[in-house]
Amino acid sequence: MKFKFAAVSLISVLMTACGGGGDDGPKAPASPPVAASSSPEGRWTSKGDNGVSTVMTVLEDGEIWSSYSREEEIGHIHGSASTEGDALTFKLMDANFVTRSIYEFDLNGAVTPQVSLQIKSGERLSQTLNYDRTYDQPAQVEVLAGQYTGVAHSYSYKSSSNDSGVETADSSKSTGGASTSIKFSDAESTVEISDKGEVTLTSDKDCSASGTITPRATGKNVLDVAMVLKGSACLLEDGANLKGIATYDAEAGKVRIQTLDESKAKGLSFTANKTK
Repeated sequence: MKFKFAAVSLISVLMTACGGGGDDGPKAPASPPVAASSSPEGRWTSKGDNGVSTVMTVLEDGEIWSSYSREEEIGHIHGSASTEGDALTFKLMDANFVTRSIYEFDLNGAVTPQVSLQIKSGERLSQTLNYDRTYDQPAQVEVLAGQYTGVAHSYSYKSSSNDSGVETADSSKSTGGASTSIKFSDAESTVEISDKGEVTLTSDKDCSASGTITPRATGKNVLDVAMVLKGSACLLEDGANLKGIATYDAEAGKVRIQTLDESKAKGLSFTANKTK
């Protein structure tokens, strides 16, 4: 199913990251040759000239967890990457927490392992991300230990068909017999992580979460997250089980937690700097 929303989404962020956006804009240079059948696994980062910051983690099985920000715009991306020969394909879901929109789309790309990852829209180069070698360092839970204060973003969506009409967030609409429902919620929150990997989230609403953060078996610098929500004010139902990943930027003292429920249609994301 594809939702094409009028609100700004990752596709526009990517296009403006290289100065594009319209058909009359400058064309991107030809892509450099890349190795065939290359794995896109790794952590990839980019900061465009217009201030768009992207952090993308591609796991060993091709699962993608990513976030982007630009001024007051912030979003969560989940999806998958697959390769066939030298072709790299992305299937992505973009939840934009400021415009409160959700957009599902496919992109193509190319990868030079542990060097660069290119994302394209059609034949145009949208963005080039550089490999972050901290991905190859063993994850250490004790490094994340501490307190983080920021905003927890939650969202949910569902559709009864493959409708491709325009929708706005926090709404329900019927088009040609198809209905789509989208909801977003933000809450000032505090996350505490112990040196044993115990994680708790408390918010200014009656919604909390608890669970664990543990290193992945791959030995890479990414951790698995499992949490259970509790509270009457949670956008996602009380008792919802969420799973995802956590990454830590040691230089900035910033943790990124991205989770989804089993349906992949309900999620919670939290990004914040360490305060204690």
